Amino acid sequence: MDKNRALDKMQIICSQKEQCVGDIRKKLMRYPLTSIEIDKIIETLIESSFIDHRRYAKAYTNDSLKLKGWGRDKVRWMLRSKGVEEEYIEEALFEFREDDSERITALLLRKLESSKRDIDKVRLKTKLIRFGLSRGFEYQKVIDSVNKIMVNFV
Repeated sequence: MDKNRALDKMQIICSQKEQCVGDIRKKLMRYPLTSIEIDKIIETLIESSFIDHRRYAKAYTNDSLKLKGWGRDKVRWMLRSKGVEEEYIEEALFEFREDDSERITALLLRKLESSKRDIDKVRLKTKLIRFGLSRGFEYQKVIDSVNKIMVNFV
């Protein structure tokens, strides 16, 4: 595949869904292109606004918080791993700054319902805490939510 065809393909991909440089670079690595050609394609995509990390961070944050049920910490880690600039990450997270307490409690209650009821209280509490933390919620908020749930656990 030549450089122009790869550029066309990446423009189509970027117009369908927000992409970051890291994702596009991975896709381009599958084609027989030199690293210089890949860099040129990415540069062209950025200049023509097909790739914009600010837009990407906002879209990724929205999808991750609302659809995937992730916490702010996990979203931050994932965006960092994708090479998104810290400024854009913080800006996107600031836009979605609502209180996570209700979301955490609802998520943990669903997890509790799917867990076996014959697990002892300590193991269940530990399991819920680990689950909440693995979703990227803040430690203290997870602990508060788990304690609220465990009060009603029989």
